[in-house]
Amino acid sequence: MNNKTNNSFQKGFSLIELMVVVSIIVILARIAIPTYTKSIARSNRVAAITFLLNLSNKQAQYMLDKHQYFDTTVQGTLYPTPSVVSANYTITVTPDNTAAPPSYTAIATPTSSQISRDNTCGALQIDQFGVNWIKGSGTSFVSGTTTVRNCWSGK
Repeated sequence: MNNKTNNSFQKGFSLIELMVVVSIIVILARIAIPTYTKSIARSNRVAAITFLLNLSNKQAQYMLDKHQYFDTTVQGTLYPTPSVVSANYTITVTPDNTAAPPSYTAIATPTSSQISRDNTCGALQIDQFGVNWIKGSGTSFVSGTTTVRNCWSGK
């Protein structure tokens, strides 16, 4: 009689094989998650930039019609902030219609989730001349630097 058992043909994975697969998944995740987060932050920033540029065009039209710039209150009814922008940025429009010539600034300030994803660019600002500004980790807005150009170009 043959008392051989069929133990030599086990089914399943060994612990070593399982650890190799888990290691590969961890390595891929460590590469993919930061890249994905940066891509989401860049996409949100581009949406805010597009809104600010369109808002700037609306300001120019409003100036031609009413001889003044509008503020955040009028902007909310005249040109509402899209949900993709309002979920990640707070929009503030501040006109100075008493100055000669009148001026305004429109600022997109990132909310907490966008700040953590995109800490290089920070708040975005545009003025009546179309000058682009950012407020990164500092306390004041800057313009004309390579970082500003990269932020406003969507890089």
